[in-house]
Amino acid sequence: MRHACTGPGTRVSAHRLSEFIDREVDYLKLDVEGAELRVMRELSDSGKLRCIREMGIEYHHRIAGEHSAMSCFLRILEQNGFEYQIVASGFADPSAPRFQDIMIYARRYN
Repeated sequence: MRHACTGPGTRVSAHRLSEFIDREVDYLKLDVEGAELRVMRELSDSGKLRCIREMGIEYHHRIAGEHSAMSCFLRILEQNGFEYQIVASGFADPSAPRFQDIMIYARRYN
């Protein structure tokens, strides 16, 4: 995701996170600036999500121009044996469409 205030973009190579998981992972911190659902789907589809015991995930909710998909994200965690806690900040007017950072702490129990 490119923000208007960051200036010109720079191309970098990208790799799937699953390519780096070759054994059990005790703790994964995930902060991928809006790509959380894509990364989680890929980890699940590759079978590598089951190698992770605990995660701290910075989930970006209500990104301008994108549909909300938090239920899909949480469903992937649930289908892969994770329980989770959600920490979110509140706003005076929760009906106003605004970007929100949410922390999700997840732990696999099976």
